[in-house]
Amino acid sequence: MYAEEITIDPFNLDVELVEQPARFLKYSRLLAKAERRVRQAEEEIKVIRSEKVFEAHSKGERVLGKNVKVQGQTVEAYYRLDKGHKRVKDELDKAMYKRDILYAAVQAFRQRKDALQELVRLHGQDYFSKPMTTATGDLADRIGKEKEKKVVNRMRRTQHKKRGG
Repeated sequence: MYAEEITIDPFNLDVELVEQPARFLKYSRLLAKAERRVRQAEEEIKVIRSEKVFEAHSKGERVLGKNVKVQGQTVEAYYRLDKGHKRVKDELDKAMYKRDILYAAVQAFRQRKDALQELVRLHGQDYFSKPMTTATGDLADRIGKEKEKKVVNRMRRTQHKKRGG
């Protein structure tokens, strides 16, 4: 959901810093909406429960069954088995999950802001410059060429073994 937006492009730190507040606000608003949906679902459950408890107490045996006493456990079982109650409980569970994911996203964007600030500071100190040596030229290029030679040699040995030699 937010994995792509949380990723930092280290080659465009200026753009990343400018876009950070808007991204944070976007997910903060989504979190607020998710929290509102959780509160609405919780209220719906209370209303359904109240209606069913009232129905069980006012109609008694007609809704609970013959020879069933109107008491806490039977009334609770009556409203918990109601289809509307089950549906809203499922909606509440999904809403809570979505809220929890969005909460984690907002926390991640807070950490992203700190990481961006630190990356900018390191960039200002030339932390990301390539290692150089005066005798051999660009050390990073040399290391890359050595790794490439090792891979090519390994492939040649594997092909030689397959041919039976």
